[in-house]
Amino acid sequence: MCSRVKRHILQQVDDCKCGQREVMEEDPAGGRLIMSEATLEERMVRLERQNWRLKVGVLAVVAVVAALVCVAATKPVAKVVRAERFELVDSRGRVRAGLGVSKDGRPALVLSDEKGKPRAKLLLLADGTPGLTLHDQKGEPRALLSLLPDGGPVLTLHDQKGETRAGLDVSADGSPALVLCGEKGEPRAALTVAPDGTPGLTLHDQKGDPRAALTVAPDGSPGLVLHDEKGKVRANLAVLPDGSPGFTLHDQKGEVRAMLALPDGSPGLVLHDEKGKVRANLAVLPDGNPDLALYDQNGEPRAVLSVRADGSPGLVLHDEKGETRALLGVTADGSSLVLRDAHGEVLWKVP
Repeated sequence: MCSRVKRHILQQVDDCKCGQREVMEEDPAGGRLIMSEATLEERMVRLERQNWRLKVGVLAVVAVVAALVCVAATKPVAKVVRAERFELVDSRGRVRAGLGVSKDGRPALVLSDEKGKPRAKLLLLADGTPGLTLHDQKGEPRALLSLLPDGGPVLTLHDQKGETRAGLDVSADGSPALVLCGEKGEPRAALTVAPDGTPGLTLHDQKGDPRAALTVAPDGSPGLVLHDEKGKVRANLAVLPDGSPGFTLHDQKGEVRAMLALPDGSPGLVLHDEKGKVRANLAVLPDGNPDLALYDQNGEPRAVLSVRADGSPGLVLHDEKGETRALLGVTADGSSLVLRDAHGEVLWKVP
């Protein structure tokens, strides 16, 4: 086996410039293969040349890289990037964000979830106003923040079917409004503040028509108004600026037909005809005595039934001019009746 190795080594040829063979000699004493001094010197020279070539190659690569860096540093950077659409993808290649312009020229930024469903959109609406929409897991819009044509902000909230269920906006005059809607999008409740600072709460029926309104007037007087299905006022409960409460009932035309009030602490009920004329007035006077007055179509009192301070009842009848024509009373001494003419002269008297 050693002889085969020896023959293989002796057959190798050195590719150095001198063209000499690299010879391995056998040590006569130990039978080992040794390299001659001349061969060792040649190998060292060859290794030095190879190292020098390697150094030159590395320096060349470094120089090329440095040149590329310098070129890149001196190349002008583009100040404007123009494209019809930009897309951002995640590590799996799924589009998660897109910025582009629609066919009708409206720009939009869309953010999507991992399933590709849009979850947020920033866009310009058809009338040029900006809008921000938030979407649920199915991609359905659930919240929209935008500006009204007059510049007022508006926020709308939608249910799973896309129907508007709540809306908050500020109009151009600065008055805010909160509207709550039914399952078909019809308004059912509205909380508003008028330009003069008057707050109001309105309740609506299934058709969206207002049926009840609670307000506080600028003078601080609260009021509750009830409407019929045609929008006519049918009842009104209020507290006047002097602190006295009042309640009115209205007919189909919205005309006041009955009014219950408490002026100066004295309760009173006033009944009106269809023309708004007072026809009856029932009251408890400040002295505690009850009084009932009946009026004609012209609003003139024609009959007054009362109880005097001493507890005696009395009935007074008047003509169309308001002149007293008859008096009927009951006192502790008995009853009395007095009849008068048009001039107030007594025609008949009992006793």
